[in-house]
Amino acid sequence: MNSVLFICGIALCVAGTLPIAQWTIQGWKSARESQRHLEDLREIIQKKIGQSQKRKSPAVGAEGNWNGFRLFEVDRLNRETPTCTSVYLKPVDGRPIADFKPGQHLTLKLNIPGQPKPVIRCYSLSDAPGKQYYRITVKRASHPPNRPELKPGKASSFINEGLKEGDQIEIKAPAGHFFLQDDPYRPAVLLAGGIGITPMVSMANTLLENNSKRPIILLYGVRNGLDQPFRHHLEELGSRHDNFFSIFCYSRPCPEDLLDRDYHIEGFVSVDILKKLLPQPACEFYLCGPPKFMDSIYNDLKDWNVGEDQIFFEAFGPATVGKNRNKEKGSHLTEMTHQIRFSQSEVTVKWDGSCDSLLELAEAKEIPIDSGCRAGSCGTCVTKILAGSVSYPDNQAVDCGSDECLACIAQPASDLELEV
Repeated sequence: MNSVLFICGIALCVAGTLPIAQWTIQGWKSARESQRHLEDLREIIQKKIGQSQKRKSPAVGAEGNWNGFRLFEVDRLNRETPTCTSVYLKPVDGRPIADFKPGQHLTLKLNIPGQPKPVIRCYSLSDAPGKQYYRITVKRASHPPNRPELKPGKASSFINEGLKEGDQIEIKAPAGHFFLQDDPYRPAVLLAGGIGITPMVSMANTLLENNSKRPIILLYGVRNGLDQPFRHHLEELGSRHDNFFSIFCYSRPCPEDLLDRDYHIEGFVSVDILKKLLPQPACEFYLCGPPKFMDSIYNDLKDWNVGEDQIFFEAFGPATVGKNRNKEKGSHLTEMTHQIRFSQSEVTVKWDGSCDSLLELAEAKEIPIDSGCRAGSCGTCVTKILAGSVSYPDNQAVDCGSDECLACIAQPASDLELEV
């Protein structure tokens, strides 16, 4: 009898530990598969880097350019994910549209029902230039999980839920200082988080449509397959071009997301992954994603001894990476103390050089100033100067009146009073 009980006890223990053992073995297999995938890619990428040839990129012309806003029509809408939509835009007048550099953005003036005035937003172009249309891809911005009191994004919600084919939108010509560089020697490393994939698709499409032989490595991070636009398009690019490599990182994969079918790495985009793929950091690195993503990647690239002239990033959003770069370069940051008066808000604060712009200073004091590109391109943040003067980085030319400033890039050159 005792021997029977003993045997039954062992059987129960084995039955209880079997699922744990299976889970452990499965996790070990997944880690081994991811490592093997990176090792295989590393060998192929290194071979391609060695074979890369010198090749000129096509010149970008200015035909079809325009000043101010121009009327476009929504020609087509394509749902990329449940919360992300691509918008195809054609000019109402039927005339040619301006060319652009892959990575640049459009400025849209949106007439949203219920809003007292048009809402101006900037969105990266998500296709190659040279088409008869522009394409942008917009993700609906919901409130953060820990901030339910915040409202979802007005513009992104309207584009995803209210925009219809045939609607008309006023648009400024493509602009922006973030774009693909003309260096055929260096591999292009595209690092994207979330909807930051949009300018990277434009860059990849441009290079491959022009038969560039540059190695192109895309490292793209999202939460899971439901959040990933362009997956099938990127997979198709990889199957048709032997110099394009895409690695997808899922931080929180869904049960239906399968490793090595839908994604390659469970976790976040990191420079450590690049170190396993690249023999050395002699590449161009392009960054676009949430502020924390860009800040982290930028600092880790610098720690890997990547030169500042090799790193290019999208400046939308209140990221700190731009501030870090400015401080390293000893740039235009004004460290002299000035008194800044926001007249309508009846707030006076001291400028001590700790902020990157007047917009950032206003936001720190919870003073609302509308903004779009945060790079001096769209004109959304134009603010009336009542007294004093401002300066701009590298004497940048600005499109506003002498008694106005672009708050997103302006800094005080004296004590200042602004009409906000």
